Amino acid sequence: MQEALKHLKDGKVDRIILTRPEVEAGKLSSIEKGKDTLEALMSPPLDAITKIMGHGAWKALENTNRLELQSFAFMRGKTQEGFIIADETQNTSYQQLKLLASRFGGGKLCIIGDPDQLDRKANWSVDSALTKMANFVEKEQQKEGDDDMSRWRVVRFDIDDCQRHEAAKSSLNMFKKMEEEEPSLKETENNRAAPALLSSALRSIASQ
Repeated sequence: MQEALKHLKDGKVDRIILTRPEVEAGKLSSIEKGKDTLEALMSPPLDAITKIMGHGAWKALENTNRLELQSFAFMRGKTQEGFIIADETQNTSYQQLKLLASRFGGGKLCIIGDPDQLDRKANWSVDSALTKMANFVEKEQQKEGDDDMSRWRVVRFDIDDCQRHEAAKSSLNMFKKMEEEEPSLKETENNRAAPALLSSALRSIASQ
């Protein structure tokens, strides 16, 4: 977020665009195009702006069209220009990542996600679309002469890079060790129930 705000201050971009997939911790959710709903969805990155710039800062940026909150659900058909921060993208599908990249129209695109914190899995498979994309980019960048791949940069962080409280780091280490001993712990209730949730949502839409 600091990098995005620096780009905005230096005039390298005209606006910051924040987007996140419509997935809550542990379950799928639905998001309407209302401002209040989007603000609730984007609260973590908005809190980061408040922490850096002070109270009221993100609202001031939004009111002057220098900050836009964008839902994945309403991104199609719009060219996105600016410093785009796509957060929690471990919960996006392959098609959503493709849509995000294909609508990028200039500036900088940061795709952020933690593969170990999956609330939804693309096609209910083992790895998220984000993990597959990062692995593919790193593999292709080992080849020479591919200009498409040279535009991308994959940055991986570990627990030592965590900016949370030391107690949170210790907790993450504990859970990591637990998961190494019992990998099935990483399979969330939502991952097991996702097909049923999708079927229920489709039936609900059909009945309207």
